[in-house]
Amino acid sequence: MKEVIMYQCGFCKKKYSYKGSAIRHEKECFHNPIHKACASCGNFYQEEKTIERDNEYPLSIKVPACSAGKEIGKVVYDDLGLPHSIASMKHGCKGWIPISEDEE
Repeated sequence: MKEVIMYQCGFCKKKYSYKGSAIRHEKECFHNPIHKACASCGNFYQEEKTIERDNEYPLSIKVPACSAGKEIGKVVYDDLGLPHSIASMKHGCKGWIPISEDEE
């Protein structure tokens, strides 16, 4: 067996084999508060949406949302007609607030 050294982002826990790759990622990571991005914002949350479907049980999915009113998430449908949520994460937002200590 071979021991392998990995490097991990201090913000999102993503792992890398190379230190340079991890450093580069940390500088650009959406969870890094310096970017004032959705993922590190106190206004970011997951909104529960119920999708009604013809002749089938409704589906409940979580959609990224912003309590400051920014549109960051939406529901899309795949080739089989099943709903999925996607996020359009932003950075440099004027409505960004830090996540409070009790939310972490």
